[in-house]
Amino acid sequence: MTNNVSLETALTALSLGLCAIPAAGHTQPDNPKRPFGNWRGFQRQRPSPDELRKLYTQNHFTTVGLVCGEVSSSLECLDFDDRDGYRLFRETASGSELGELIARIEAGYCEVSPKGVHLLYFCDFIGRNQKLNDELKIETRGQGGFVVVAPSCFADQHGQQRYQMRSGALSSIVRILPAERERLHSYIRGLGVRKHSTGSSAAETVAVKIEQGGRNSELTSLAGSMRSRGMSSEALAAALHAENKARCHPPLHDNEVEAILRSVSKYPQGRQGGTSAPVTWRDPLPLPSGLPSVPPFDPAVLLPPGLAEWVADTAHRLQCPPDYAAVGLVVALSSVVGGRLCIRPKQLDPWTVTPNLWGMIIGRPSTLKSPALAAALAPLKELDASAQAAYEAHMQSYQAAQMAHNLTLVQAKKQVTKGNVALQPNGQIVSSIASVLQQQPAKPKRMRYIVNDATVEKLGEILSENPNGVLLFRDELKGFLAGLDGEDNAVSRAFILQAWEGSGGYDFDRIGRGHIHIERTILSVLGSTQPGVIEAYLANALRGGVGDDGLIQRFQLAVYPDDRDTSTLIDAQPNLQAAGMVAALFKRLAHLDPASIGAQQANIGGYEGRWYLHFAPDAQVAYNAWYPKLMRHTNLASHVAVGSHFGKYRSLVPSLALIFHLAGGGVGPVGKPALHLAIGWAAYLRLHAIRIYNYSTRGDALAALALGEAIRAGKLGDGFSLRDLQRKNWSGLPTRERCLQAIEILTERNWLLIERVDSRGKATERCRINPALLKEKG
Repeated sequence: MTNNVSLETALTALSLGLCAIPAAGHTQPDNPKRPFGNWRGFQRQRPSPDELRKLYTQNHFTTVGLVCGEVSSSLECLDFDDRDGYRLFRETASGSELGELIARIEAGYCEVSPKGVHLLYFCDFIGRNQKLNDELKIETRGQGGFVVVAPSCFADQHGQQRYQMRSGALSSIVRILPAERERLHSYIRGLGVRKHSTGSSAAETVAVKIEQGGRNSELTSLAGSMRSRGMSSEALAAALHAENKARCHPPLHDNEVEAILRSVSKYPQGRQGGTSAPVTWRDPLPLPSGLPSVPPFDPAVLLPPGLAEWVADTAHRLQCPPDYAAVGLVVALSSVVGGRLCIRPKQLDPWTVTPNLWGMIIGRPSTLKSPALAAALAPLKELDASAQAAYEAHMQSYQAAQMAHNLTLVQAKKQVTKGNVALQPNGQIVSSIASVLQQQPAKPKRMRYIVNDATVEKLGEILSENPNGVLLFRDELKGFLAGLDGEDNAVSRAFILQAWEGSGGYDFDRIGRGHIHIERTILSVLGSTQPGVIEAYLANALRGGVGDDGLIQRFQLAVYPDDRDTSTLIDAQPNLQAAGMVAALFKRLAHLDPASIGAQQANIGGYEGRWYLHFAPDAQVAYNAWYPKLMRHTNLASHVAVGSHFGKYRSLVPSLALIFHLAGGGVGPVGKPALHLAIGWAAYLRLHAIRIYNYSTRGDALAALALGEAIRAGKLGDGFSLRDLQRKNWSGLPTRERCLQAIEILTERNWLLIERVDSRGKATERCRINPALLKEKG
């Protein structure tokens, strides 16, 4: 019988971008911890979900293992083969500067193996398996490595062996910087073991101190060793300063450490007198992936029936990623619900969430973003067209009534002026005119569902007549974002930011337009953009530009899926049943009667008159359990902007749960099935957010890829200089800083070697290309 827990864990790991395969377990009792079968292929490519299911079903595995390295988003495992060694390492590290880093890694993922402890983390600069400390039995599982993870269990010669989670989860494994990794490894290498003077067999782990007289030479030797392993100057400086403070007694002054760093040249011996020193090249390592992996969108898992069939059918016929149609559909539905019905995610607190969502789909040109969004918005446009027709009919009646009223007003004025006006009491004249004015017909308000291009002032007028909100759709979001940039647009930007909240009112006072009062400022936003556009916008925002105010984080439904193979022309009938169901859903929500489905009406807390639902008891328990996990992702995010994006999910999940509840015909409190779908979206969107922000937080990796592609294509000759590279002005390498970062990463990965050439008293630097790459090109 298949162990479902192990299989589910493996499938979960796979969806998170990890390469999960079973360990040999009972199929190889002499070495149950090794990967099952011929696993070399899995070091380059992850298995498919179907391959995993077949492996577990046929072999009844109770084990799960992760292939470390690039195939698992640069995963590395710090393996403590002895629990006493881990405990002593942890005790000594807690008082050092590394304590915070270790605590962060442990909170991400820490498990107990049969003999020791495993700490997992991602890092863009990892090597192969290596022993860090023989005495404490500490080693790493890096490129080409394999680690067994919980909830694996198997029997060997020592009995039943189990792996148990200690903290964190596979979904919360943290990513650390290369400099942090080197500091951690360097610290472990410097740890020693000494016996207690009492003769006890227990061991006490202590950092080997470097006393006066040997500090300079010891640190110089250590720096040379680290540099020989390809460490960057930034990482080398961080590691050497950490070693100085942790081991030197007393520590050297920072100036002395800097002198050591300068003396340990980052360049190998260059040409002297026209000859070149021999260079020992190591095999080139894979470059860091330019984009973190994202899971494919599965409509059957993330959408209720009906919506799932429509999205799958639309994506199949258009041959576009299903993410496009799904995001467009959900945002369109959210705009129809808008202010008609809200949700209170807490049972006692009056915090009320309006389900107006913002969505952004990112993709290269010609990936069929526009057709997918057009299909998603078709039912909304039908509602808008019907509202327009009704408005025009009402306007005809209004104009006729207005003409009749004007005639009545003229007649009233004539009656007043027939007699001697001076002899008539003023009050009688006022009363006569007022009675006619009171009969003036009310001008009909145009119901709007979608707006494409409008000034903020005009948008304010539209919202004043539509208190339930509208959808602002921009096929290309570049213009929308650009229109909010600059100090001249600060007021407009503030209005748009408030419209996302969907709770407060707003007042415009403009010469020519007069006073406009908006009862409830509710706006949904949907559009598409290209990778380069969002990269440039985020780069400015993350540097503290005008975009650093949380506007981009409000696009909670932001997706950047992998391109789909569009080489096949699909000519098929649409799923008319699914399309009809979706169209009927839009109409039902547009005429939603909140009282008929058990909604309550608020009377306190600033939400007076708003209709809302609560979570059902079991759903409330599930939301309360999910919320701390969200906060952990938020607090441990790789960048403050990414954390801010995750923080917006606290309102996203209740909004999605409410929409899915209504889509399924739910009545009364929002149930657990709808909430589970919403939480699934949060997990899916979180990985997309990491990919999207990676453009700006890891621009160096993208630059390294661009330089690597140029080298493979033979566009740069051996011995090129930084200036040569800058002159190319290639995409991905637009600035001197990006060129330097790319060269540094390729040097760390053994693609390049920086050589200093002294000629006539002038030193120049050039980049030597690994001959293995040149042979590959040839």
